[in-house]
Amino acid sequence: MGLSSGTFTRPNDFTTDASLGIDPTATKFDQEFDDIKDALDIAIYADGQQTITADIPWNGKKITGLGTATAGTDALNRDTADARYLLKAQLAAGLPVNASITASVGASALTIALKGADGNDPSSTNTVLLPFRSATAGTGSLTVRSVTAATSLVISSGSTLASANSTALSVWVVAFDDAGTIRLGAINCLSGTSIAALSTNALASSTGDGGAGAAGSAHVFDTGTAMTTKPYVVLGRLIWNTGLATAGTWNAAPDIIVNMAPGVKLPGEVVQAPRTVDSAVATGTTIFPADNTTPQNTEGDQYMSQAVTPTVAANLLRISHAGHYAHSTTNGIYLGLFQDSTANTLATGAPGRADFAGQVTTGCLTHAMRAATTSSTTFKLRAGSNGAGTTTFNGSAGAGLFNGTFASLPQAEQIVA
Repeated sequence: MGLSSGTFTRPNDFTTDASLGIDPTATKFDQEFDDIKDALDIAIYADGQQTITADIPWNGKKITGLGTATAGTDALNRDTADARYLLKAQLAAGLPVNASITASVGASALTIALKGADGNDPSSTNTVLLPFRSATAGTGSLTVRSVTAATSLVISSGSTLASANSTALSVWVVAFDDAGTIRLGAINCLSGTSIAALSTNALASSTGDGGAGAAGSAHVFDTGTAMTTKPYVVLGRLIWNTGLATAGTWNAAPDIIVNMAPGVKLPGEVVQAPRTVDSAVATGTTIFPADNTTPQNTEGDQYMSQAVTPTVAANLLRISHAGHYAHSTTNGIYLGLFQDSTANTLATGAPGRADFAGQVTTGCLTHAMRAATTSSTTFKLRAGSNGAGTTTFNGSAGAGLFNGTFASLPQAEQIVA
């Protein structure tokens, strides 16, 4: 009797014995209490004084109120498990964990520092985890480095990072894995309208500033010590919406600091792309001169516009247009892209000369530029012929075509720079 397969069965029934006139004996009492002792010896106690000796089948039931795991052999409650799952997922995605960046200026130099998420220096109790791909191109393994000490980079006075005076500037901050030594790097990914892509799965080289104002090239990583073909991870972005009064004189802290996290877009990725699709027919007669002067916003007629509100002045705007035009003569049609009330055109295009009067030609135009503002700005499309006559937009001879399916559009993409 006693405890068997989780069920305790008493070996004696003293009530029945009494009804039969049987007196209890010491042997029966010993048997009763020995079975109880044996059961208590393998019980689980509230104060944890007993050690579990075998696996416990929970039969689909929950353990509730489980504390937070601290040791590697502790059971995980859901909060801890979710956190560890997210931690591994974030590292596998090439994102830093418990990391932030700060920027400060002094003596016309810029100091960039790696911090914990709480803004304090990394330490043994405030560890920053950085995931790096293998330094060997043909190896796909992931290495996670633990940063437990203060880590920073100084961009010296005179190092422009290829910026221009009073021009919106964006500096991306990365960490390189130099065979276990973590070195911070900075890069201006925008050169003109060309964007250098960043990746969490790439190898790169850098130039060393060395404190001599030597960092002056776009698309080039600047580190304190030059490196060759090392893995890096993106930490974040520093943004000056109006730039520095004098490029290379770091006397103003960034307007915005963006720490790398899920959802943060990298250089070359599209932030927004508002567009307007228009199938309405319109006509105009204003001439668009085909000469060697800069087209003005009084030439041709406006047929379309597109507004956009950039979120970062240092980002790139790419405005594109595809439109259908016909003219009452065989004269050529010309397009001009204008911004707000600025008189001069940003870009000009020509759909081509028609073979016969009323022939529809499709004009395409694309223009890229630094946003330079975080306010709403409107781009306008004007078109006209270089000779007298009538221009028809989305049709021919003043009438529509294809029952409203003949449409034109402008689009204004904001691209991370």
